[in-house]
Amino acid sequence: MKTKTIALLAALLIVIIFSATLLDDYADKNFKAKTTVDYSASALLDILGELRYTAAALLWMKTDYYHHEYEFAGKPLNINEPIMPLIRLITLLDPHFVQAYDFGAYHLAVNLRMYKESMNFLKEGLTYNPNSFELNWEYGFLLYMAKNYSEALPYLLKARELREQKTPSYDDFMKVVWVNSRIIDSLEHIGQSEKAEFYQFELNEYLKTLPKNDDKGSLHIMQRKEGEKNDAKKN
Repeated sequence: MKTKTIALLAALLIVIIFSATLLDDYADKNFKAKTTVDYSASALLDILGELRYTAAALLWMKTDYYHHEYEFAGKPLNINEPIMPLIRLITLLDPHFVQAYDFGAYHLAVNLRMYKESMNFLKEGLTYNPNSFELNWEYGFLLYMAKNYSEALPYLLKARELREQKTPSYDDFMKVVWVNSRIIDSLEHIGQSEKAEFYQFELNEYLKTLPKNDDKGSLHIMQRKEGEKNDAKKN
C-alpha cells in the first residue's frame, strides 16, 4: 500500500479520536441524564472493524522501515523521537500489538533515556496484554535495573512462566539465562538466597544442554556481568 494511503488512514484515525473527545464533552455538558449512547474513542474505533488491525500492521511495517533507514543513515537513535507518534498510533489502533509496546518502551528507555515514560507505556501494554512474555520481562527488567528488586520479582517470575511463548525477538537462551539470572540477583538482594538456589539449579541444568563447542552461554554471561559492572560504576 502506498504511503499516501497509510497517511490517509492515520489522518482518519486522528479525526475519529478527536471527534470522540468533542462528543464526550458535548454529551457531558448538554444532557442531564447519562446518555446511553457510547461516544468513546474505542467505540468509534470499532466502526473501523478489521481495518484498524490492518492499518496497525501496515504502520508497523512503515515504522520498522523508517527506524532501520534512520539507523543505516548513521543518525544517533537518541534523537529519533519522531518515531514514537507512529508507535503510539499503532497501539491506539491495536492495543494488543505487543511488538509495538515492546519496541516503543525499549526505544524510550534505552535510546531516548525517558525511563518514566517507558514504564508508563509498558504499564498500558500490560493492561491490555497481561500474559505477554515480552512486556512482563521488559517491565521487570527495567525495575531490576532501577534496583527495585522486590517490585521487579513478580514480573520476572511471570516472564519465566510465560517463556514458552514463541516471540520474534527473544531466543531460548535469553528467555532462560537472562530471566533466571535477574530472578536470582533480585532474590539475593532482598535476602532470599535460599529461594534463589532453585532458579540457579534450573539455570545450571539449562546451560548443560548447550553444545560444549558452543561459546554462546559463556559469552552472554560474561557480557551480562560486564554490563552490570558498568551499570554499577555509573550508579
